Amino acid sequence: EFNLIAEVGCVSSDELYEFVVKLRRLPGVKSSETFVYLNVLHQRYQWTLEGDRDLSTPARGGVIERSVEIDGYDSGIIRELQRDGRASFRDIGRRLGLSERTVSSRYTRLVEERALQVIAVGNPLHLGFRAMAWLGITLGEGADLEHSAGLLAQVHGLDYVVVPSGRYDLLCELVCRNSDELLATLDHEVGAINEVAHVDTFVCLRLLYKSTAGAW
Repeated sequence: EFNLIAEVGCVSSDELYEFVVKLRRLPGVKSSETFVYLNVLHQRYQWTLEGDRDLSTPARGGVIERSVEIDGYDSGIIRELQRDGRASFRDIGRRLGLSERTVSSRYTRLVEERALQVIAVGNPLHLGFRAMAWLGITLGEGADLEHSAGLLAQVHGLDYVVVPSGRYDLLCELVCRNSDELLATLDHEVGAINEVAHVDTFVCLRLLYKSTAGAW
């Protein structure tokens, strides 16, 4: 249905509007459809070379549990860690004009409030994963949205669950080793969830991103 699917991070609806206007003006763009994220219920990066699935960590009820206040210094620390996740607090403080202790305390608070997590993110295509897809999921009548998202979050390879505006109840990203595993996951795991009434599968034929971890 779509030639390209892209994820965009904007700080406001006005900025998103400006982006969509610019997008529609690009040569070759005939039309676009925007699914605004109303909430992010599940997000993790679990692409590893290990064959066994890790179900020891229970799925959380959502990425956003409460509003977190972030000021300019917090944003600066996050930006520095996005550039180099191994940067020392001393180097970060020197670039931001803060003491090493201040950077350390702010970092600790951001981690405790789940506003920040420093992890290693690999490119799934370089780790042996050859089948990726976005799933547009429609739930059955009376299905509980967050309960359904929690069930989907337990599906191995399903790394991203969001509540969008528009035609779908949930949008999910599924990463598998090959097309057989993708089909089996859709058939035996996603399809086995009673709350799921319909799934539109957008198989990714080519990945054209510049960052696996986003640029927020």
